[in-house]
Amino acid sequence: MISNSEKYSIKRRSRARIPPIAGLVRNVLLLFAMRRLWILIGLLVALPALAQERIVLSEVIPALQGTELGLTEVGDAPAPGMSRVVSRSEVLSALRKNGVSPQGLNVPRAKRVTRTARRLESKELAELAAPALTESFSPCQVERIAQLEAVTVTDGPLSVRVEARPTVRSGNASGVLILESANHVIRVPLRVSVRCPPPLVAASSQVRIVVRIGNVVASASGQALQAGGLDDIVSVTRSTDGARIRARVVGSATVEAVDL
Repeated sequence: MISNSEKYSIKRRSRARIPPIAGLVRNVLLLFAMRRLWILIGLLVALPALAQERIVLSEVIPALQGTELGLTEVGDAPAPGMSRVVSRSEVLSALRKNGVSPQGLNVPRAKRVTRTARRLESKELAELAAPALTESFSPCQVERIAQLEAVTVTDGPLSVRVEARPTVRSGNASGVLILESANHVIRVPLRVSVRCPPPLVAASSQVRIVVRIGNVVASASGQALQAGGLDDIVSVTRSTDGARIRARVVGSATVEAVDL
């Protein structure tokens, strides 16, 4: 016969074997939950760009085209290549929200609003991006654009701009191509190869530091801690006391102190 103490001891040993299995299940559930969380975060990050485009009243009531009332927002627009039905109640709700009376307006019972899609392949994207890239990386020349991922935008006028960090060195650079059509914004990562002219100020080179205080202009010798092109802000050290100064590149081997 097994005593109560032995039964308790056996029960404790059996429980001791459970945690590894329970821990495995817990870890799997935790990984699954984290994956769902990252998916949710990704959707929330993407949501503002997708929610920027709105249907306006003139799309439901064409007679209001070109009027201030016609610009009244009614609701979210469909994605490129999609359509959705705008109901009369949705229009009336939007009008009430903006303090506008529907009296005298011929509001349809329902109106289907469509966004025609336009697909842009890598080559066409590169051609669209070329002027903006030239401006963003000036005075460097863009020699090659890496293949871009094809995107679908709303058909119609397309605004193109590039966000990129200026560079003074030849080589690879990165940025973001921003496409906006009918307030629908798409961001496309891009990588380019650039060739830059020699910087006006080279790292570790001797420079002349110009200091302006009112109408008084003075200069001192120093050393550049980083390379820079025209109007770039670089760090330099003054030879007389080793003080570190922020300065703007104004010419070949010449900088002007700022924030003194």
